[in-house]
Amino acid sequence: MTFVDAIKVCFHKYATFGGVAARSEYWYFMLFSVLVAAVASVVDGVAGASGSGLNAVANISSLASIALVLPRLSVTVRRFRDAGFSPWLLLLELLPIAGLVAWIVSVGVEAFSAAASSSQSNIDSMSDSEMAAFLAPFLTPSSLAALGVVILVSLAVGIFLLVVTLLPSKSLVQGNRILAKEVARQQPNA
Repeated sequence: MTFVDAIKVCFHKYATFGGVAARSEYWYFMLFSVLVAAVASVVDGVAGASGSGLNAVANISSLASIALVLPRLSVTVRRFRDAGFSPWLLLLELLPIAGLVAWIVSVGVEAFSAAASSSQSNIDSMSDSEMAAFLAPFLTPSSLAALGVVILVSLAVGIFLLVVTLLPSKSLVQGNRILAKEVARQQPNA
Protein backbone atom coordinates (compact mmCIF):
# COMPACT_ATOMS: atom_id res chain seq x y z
CA MET A 1 0.00 0.00 0.00
CA THR A 2 1.35 3.41 -0.93
CA PHE A 3 1.24 6.60 1.12
CA VAL A 4 -1.60 8.08 -0.95
CA ASP A 5 -3.55 4.80 -0.95
CA ALA A 6 -3.33 4.61 2.84
CA ILE A 7 -4.68 8.14 3.22
CA LYS A 8 -7.53 7.41 0.81
CA VAL A 9 -8.45 4.18 2.60
CA CYS A 10 -8.34 5.80 6.04
CA PHE A 11 -10.59 8.66 4.99
CA HIS A 12 -12.90 6.28 3.13
CA LYS A 13 -13.14 4.16 6.30
CA TYR A 14 -12.95 7.13 8.67
CA ALA A 15 -15.64 5.69 10.96
CA THR A 16 -15.24 1.99 10.16
CA PHE A 17 -14.06 0.20 13.25
CA GLY A 18 -14.57 -3.31 11.85
CA GLY A 19 -12.05 -5.12 9.70
CA VAL A 20 -8.29 -4.81 9.73
CA ALA A 21 -5.57 -2.35 8.76
CA ALA A 22 -2.13 -3.43 7.61
CA ARG A 23 0.98 -1.94 9.15
CA SER A 24 1.63 0.16 6.06
CA GLU A 25 -1.88 1.63 6.15
CA TYR A 26 -1.55 2.49 9.84
CA TRP A 27 1.95 3.97 9.72
CA TYR A 28 1.41 5.91 6.50
CA PHE A 29 -1.69 7.49 8.04
CA MET A 30 0.24 8.30 11.22
CA LEU A 31 2.93 9.94 9.06
CA PHE A 32 0.21 11.91 7.27
CA SER A 33 -1.18 13.02 10.67
CA VAL A 34 2.26 14.24 11.77
CA LEU A 35 2.78 16.11 8.50
CA VAL A 36 -0.65 17.75 8.78
CA ALA A 37 0.10 18.77 12.38
CA ALA A 38 3.47 20.24 11.34
CA VAL A 39 2.00 22.22 8.46
CA ALA A 40 -0.89 23.43 10.62
CA SER A 41 1.56 24.55 13.33
CA VAL A 42 3.58 26.49 10.78
CA VAL A 43 0.40 28.14 9.48
CA ASP A 44 -0.59 29.02 13.07
CA GLY A 45 2.87 30.47 13.70
CA VAL A 46 2.86 32.54 10.52
CA ALA A 47 -0.68 33.76 11.19
CA GLY A 48 0.23 34.67 14.77
CA ALA A 49 3.44 36.45 13.73
CA SER A 50 1.74 38.42 10.98
CA GLY A 51 -0.96 39.60 13.34
CA SER A 52 -3.72 38.48 11.02
CA GLY A 53 -7.14 37.76 12.41
CA LEU A 54 -6.81 34.07 11.53
CA ASN A 55 -5.81 33.10 15.06
CA ALA A 56 -8.80 34.91 16.48
CA VAL A 57 -11.12 32.96 14.19
CA ALA A 58 -9.63 29.48 14.53
CA ASN A 59 -6.54 27.68 15.61
CA ILE A 60 -5.67 25.66 12.49
CA SER A 61 -3.64 23.00 14.31
CA SER A 62 -6.51 22.38 16.73
CA LEU A 63 -8.98 22.06 13.89
CA ALA A 64 -6.67 19.67 12.02
CA SER A 65 -6.23 17.58 15.14
CA ILE A 66 -9.97 17.38 15.71
CA ALA A 67 -10.57 16.46 12.07
CA LEU A 68 -8.11 13.56 12.29
CA VAL A 69 -9.27 12.09 15.62
CA LEU A 70 -11.90 9.72 14.24
CA PRO A 71 -9.89 8.40 11.25
CA ARG A 72 -6.84 7.94 13.49
CA LEU A 73 -8.88 6.07 16.10
CA SER A 74 -10.56 3.83 13.52
CA VAL A 75 -7.30 2.89 11.81
CA THR A 76 -5.75 2.13 15.21
CA VAL A 77 -8.68 -0.12 16.16
CA ARG A 78 -8.37 -1.95 12.84
CA ARG A 79 -4.58 -2.24 13.31
CA PHE A 80 -5.02 -3.80 16.75
CA ARG A 81 -7.50 -6.30 15.32
CA ASP A 82 -5.07 -7.11 12.48
CA ALA A 83 -2.28 -7.82 14.97
CA GLY A 84 -4.55 -10.14 16.95
CA PHE A 85 -5.25 -7.86 19.93
CA SER A 86 -8.54 -6.61 21.27
CA PRO A 87 -9.18 -2.97 20.39
CA TRP A 88 -10.41 -2.51 23.95
CA LEU A 89 -6.74 -2.47 24.96
CA LEU A 90 -6.66 1.07 23.60
CA LEU A 91 -8.44 2.06 26.81
CA LEU A 92 -5.07 1.55 28.51
CA GLU A 93 -4.24 5.02 27.22
CA LEU A 94 -6.65 6.35 29.82
CA LEU A 95 -4.59 4.98 32.74
CA PRO A 96 -1.90 7.67 32.66
CA ILE A 97 -4.54 10.37 32.20
CA ALA A 98 -6.51 9.07 35.18
CA GLY A 99 -3.32 8.86 37.24
CA LEU A 100 -2.33 12.40 36.34
CA VAL A 101 -5.80 13.72 37.18
CA ALA A 102 -5.72 11.88 40.52
CA TRP A 103 -2.27 13.33 41.25
CA ILE A 104 -3.34 16.87 40.37
CA VAL A 105 -6.49 16.59 42.47
CA SER A 106 -4.74 15.10 45.50
CA VAL A 107 -1.83 17.54 45.46
CA GLY A 108 -3.64 20.48 43.95
CA VAL A 109 -6.27 20.66 46.67
CA GLU A 110 -3.59 21.32 49.25
CA ALA A 111 -1.74 23.77 47.00
CA PHE A 112 -4.81 25.76 46.08
CA SER A 113 -6.04 25.89 49.66
CA ALA A 114 -2.64 27.38 50.58
CA ALA A 115 -3.00 29.87 47.73
CA ALA A 116 -6.54 30.74 48.78
CA SER A 117 -5.36 31.52 52.30
CA SER A 118 -2.74 33.85 50.83
CA SER A 119 -3.49 37.54 50.87
CA GLN A 120 -3.02 37.68 47.09
CA SER A 121 -5.76 36.33 44.84
CA ASN A 122 -3.64 36.36 41.65
CA ILE A 123 -0.74 33.95 41.16
CA ASP A 124 1.09 36.54 39.05
CA SER A 125 1.22 38.96 41.96
CA MET A 126 2.35 36.42 44.60
CA SER A 127 5.56 37.07 46.46
CA ASP A 128 8.37 34.51 46.36
CA SER A 129 7.44 33.08 49.76
CA GLU A 130 3.77 32.79 48.79
CA MET A 131 4.74 31.08 45.53
CA ALA A 132 7.00 28.67 47.45
CA ALA A 133 4.10 27.84 49.77
CA PHE A 134 1.88 27.26 46.73
CA LEU A 135 4.39 24.92 45.05
CA ALA A 136 5.49 23.07 48.20
CA PRO A 137 2.80 20.33 48.01
CA PHE A 138 3.85 19.54 44.44
CA LEU A 139 7.49 19.06 45.44
CA THR A 140 7.17 16.69 48.40
CA PRO A 141 8.90 13.32 48.04
CA SER A 142 5.60 11.41 48.12
CA SER A 143 4.09 13.71 45.50
CA LEU A 144 7.09 13.37 43.21
CA ALA A 145 7.10 9.59 43.71
CA ALA A 146 3.42 9.43 42.73
CA LEU A 147 4.15 11.55 39.66
CA GLY A 148 7.05 9.21 38.83
CA VAL A 149 4.68 6.22 38.96
CA VAL A 150 2.27 8.01 36.62
CA ILE A 151 5.13 8.71 34.20
CA LEU A 152 6.35 5.08 34.32
CA VAL A 153 2.83 3.77 33.68
CA SER A 154 2.52 6.19 30.79
CA LEU A 155 5.79 4.99 29.29
CA ALA A 156 4.83 1.34 29.73
CA VAL A 157 1.45 1.85 28.07
CA GLY A 158 3.05 3.82 25.23
CA ILE A 159 5.65 1.12 24.61
CA PHE A 160 2.99 -1.60 24.67
CA LEU A 161 0.80 0.26 22.17
CA LEU A 162 3.79 0.92 19.93
CA VAL A 163 4.80 -2.74 19.95
CA VAL A 164 1.26 -3.85 19.08
CA THR A 165 1.15 -1.52 16.08
CA LEU A 166 4.53 -2.80 14.92
CA LEU A 167 3.56 -6.48 15.03
CA PRO A 168 2.93 -8.24 11.73
CA SER A 169 -0.56 -9.17 10.63
CA LYS A 170 -1.95 -12.30 12.22
CA SER A 171 -4.33 -14.32 10.05
CA LEU A 172 -7.12 -16.63 11.15
CA VAL A 173 -4.87 -19.59 10.37
CA GLN A 174 -2.23 -18.17 12.71
CA GLY A 175 -4.79 -18.02 15.51
CA ASN A 176 -6.11 -14.48 15.40
CA ARG A 177 -8.95 -14.87 17.93
CA ILE A 178 -10.16 -11.31 17.42
CA LEU A 179 -10.70 -11.85 13.69
CA ALA A 180 -12.32 -15.23 14.35
CA LYS A 181 -14.89 -13.57 16.62
CA GLU A 182 -15.61 -10.91 14.01
CA VAL A 183 -15.99 -13.48 11.21
CA ALA A 184 -18.29 -15.60 13.40
CA ARG A 185 -20.38 -12.55 14.26
CA GLN A 186 -20.79 -11.63 10.57
CA GLN A 187 -21.89 -15.12 9.47
CA PRO A 188 -25.59 -15.87 9.85
CA ASN A 189 -26.55 -18.67 12.23
CA ALA A 190 -27.05 -21.92 10.41
